[in-house]
Amino acid sequence: MVVEMKIPAIHSSRWVHLVVVSIAIIYAAATLFYSILWMVDARAKSQLPAVELGFDTDFIKAKSVQSVKKRLSGKSGREGRIAQG
Repeated sequence: MVVEMKIPAIHSSRWVHLVVVSIAIIYAAATLFYSILWMVDARAKSQLPAVELGFDTDFIKAKSVQSVKKRLSGKSGREGRIAQG
């Protein structure tokens, strides 16, 4: 004897689809809003953030090259084995 038990569907597939699509639209809108705010904030600042690479350079315009003046100790330039000169 086989007994079949049917579990009543609390949510139809239409409702599940509607909820998933709604969540996706809300997530996309929030991501777009955050991205726009980020770019507005980045462009509103008058100077770029300081970045320390661990070495100081001079640009030689005639040769179009960067010449490394010195490497700073304990910084990423020394760890990256950047040659001075």
